[in-house]
Amino acid sequence: RNLIRPTILVILACGGAFYVTEYVIKNNPVEYVRRFRNQQQQQQKSQKRTGEFETVSEVVKHYSHSITTDVDSAHLTIYTIIGINLLVFLAWRIPGLQHHMIRYFTHSTAHSGALPLLLSCFSHMGFMHLAFNMWGLLNFGPPVHNLVGRDQFLAMYLAGGIFSSYVSQLVNIAMKSYRLSLGASGAILAIVTSFAMFESDQRLSFIFLPFFSFAAGQAMKVWAAAELVMMVTWRNSPLGHAAHLGGILF
Repeated sequence: RNLIRPTILVILACGGAFYVTEYVIKNNPVEYVRRFRNQQQQQQKSQKRTGEFETVSEVVKHYSHSITTDVDSAHLTIYTIIGINLLVFLAWRIPGLQHHMIRYFTHSTAHSGALPLLLSCFSHMGFMHLAFNMWGLLNFGPPVHNLVGRDQFLAMYLAGGIFSSYVSQLVNIAMKSYRLSLGASGAILAIVTSFAMFESDQRLSFIFLPFFSFAAGQAMKVWAAAELVMMVTWRNSPLGHAAHLGGILF
């Protein structure tokens, strides 16, 4: 019974997230205004210097626009996701919110519900957990974003995160585990796996082992196998191997 609502959410998310995000972004009035303004600004773009502006407000407007246009669409999307994750991380530091954070920003077999499967994808208790996940998103997110576009990228993050949470929930039920699960690892691994599929021959290396490189496609196969083995053999692991595997398989 506890799986009815989560199962419905997973079906809707995986089946409709890509269409919904594409529709919302492309048909959002704010997006139309932004595009129209960008076209106007590109047409009116000139090589004016500070002294040629008539008022101080024009100077501020000119340079603030220059700053925002320097941030490409991919990084703007990713910085927004990182910002949401950071806000949720800070919310964990507020004692009065602890009950709500556990109820809605973690998922467990101890409490049912569909919403936590989504919200937990933006939730981190530990700083290192947050930092490592956001580092992965910042490194692998931009190339995938540039390949598929903002709408598909957001759908991939959300649907991949929900699916990985669902897999984690199923495994926890099977193993009769009541542990709390949270984190963006599953969503980010869905993006990393997409990168490996698009760029399977791309050579990667560890920061601390720059002389040792490996193909992205082969690395994800090894990673998936390792997560499966650890999920079965290391039941008390502090890492969410089931969620990681769900993100890779998504």
